[in-house]
Amino acid sequence: MLLTATALSAACAMELRAVLATAAHSARDDALRHTLSEMQQSSSAMRTFGAMLVPRLTTGHLNRDMAEAMVVQGGHISHLVGRLTRKLQPSMPGKVRSVHAATLAAWSRQR
Repeated sequence: MLLTATALSAACAMELRAVLATAAHSARDDALRHTLSEMQQSSSAMRTFGAMLVPRLTTGHLNRDMAEAMVVQGGHISHLVGRLTRKLQPSMPGKVRSVHAATLAAWSRQR
């Protein structure tokens, strides 16, 4: 009886660790996905604003150089965010399974 109780408590502890690890991983992925989305939106806004300013400023105007730099740097940031997103894609699938679904899948594999 004691051996069975020990085995069951060890199995419960392992299951709890797996659930907590899955939840932590999912939370990190969600936070990273949200941050990348915000960076992409910000770089797009910077590029758009710079592109709107460039034709309105005369050549040689001090702010025209700044507007052109906004377009270039916004594009560069957008490119870097895209590369980072592609690198992280295998660990961040588009649909993140719920902790419950992941637990059920892990539990069914153990049987």
